[in-house]
Amino acid sequence: MLLTAATALLLVGSFALYSTENTTQPMLEHVAFSLDAIPHVGQDAAISSIQLTSEHGGRLISGAGIIVGNGDVAVTTMRMGAHDSITGATLKQPRVGAQWMGFDRHLGLTYLHLLHTLDTTPIADHHAVESVLVISPFFAASSRTLRFAYATTVLSDPRRTTNDGIVSYLTSTVPDQLRGLTGSLAVDSSGDVVAMLGSNGQWITAEYVSRVASAWLAAPNCHGRLGIGGVPAEGGGVIVTDVARGPSSGKLQRGDVITALNEKSVDTMDGIVTELYATAGHTSMVVQFLREQQPSFVVVRLACLS
Repeated sequence: MLLTAATALLLVGSFALYSTENTTQPMLEHVAFSLDAIPHVGQDAAISSIQLTSEHGGRLISGAGIIVGNGDVAVTTMRMGAHDSITGATLKQPRVGAQWMGFDRHLGLTYLHLLHTLDTTPIADHHAVESVLVISPFFAASSRTLRFAYATTVLSDPRRTTNDGIVSYLTSTVPDQLRGLTGSLAVDSSGDVVAMLGSNGQWITAEYVSRVASAWLAAPNCHGRLGIGGVPAEGGGVIVTDVARGPSSGKLQRGDVITALNEKSVDTMDGIVTELYATAGHTSMVVQFLREQQPSFVVVRLACLS
């Protein structure tokens, strides 16, 4: 099966796959019984991802996750609890012990410590509409060998934010059709993971998930806070409308136009919050701004988002 440059691969945590064009017709499924049977573009992602299974009180959930950090941390969009019995499996390691580390209530991410060090999952940013191949890792009842079901669908822009403005989401062509496929990974034609499917049926870019995970690992439950309010400025940037007592006090003032955080351009308050959420609290951030039309910058030691 050949994939074009606009084709991506999606690894999901459900064996039941349905067409994104017709909600009443099941999508044609294929099953790969070995790595070689998976379309070539998805093989690296299949090797470097992990299937996670969580059981608590008779409730069993299973799906894919990415491996980050030093290869000893997995991140999944499936909600798992501190008292769940959690195990993982990869094509190289049929059983990987995992311990619950925490849950991100804003993005719906579960962080797990892996008892084996594995290769990290390659990731890249997603930029355009992409046809995707859907793959589901699973174990057959009669076998302990990891298998993959796969089929095609579409992943696309534009993006939208959560209610609290913390992160931008990609949208699927038919978002409702993808609900329930929690723990999914979309992989581009280069073999890099570009997005993860959340339990709300929305896609989060893998690049952002990785950044948020790095921030969380550096300072668990302490995402960055500047302590300012603002509105979009005409011509770009964000006009500071309020400076609370805290990290920005005495450094930024009302009327300043913030243009970038750590050299990343920002044009909305949502953009600022998104960048801060992917930055650990108690770390330093370079804030570039205009004051009376003159460019300047200041280094702010961030507080923690409450």
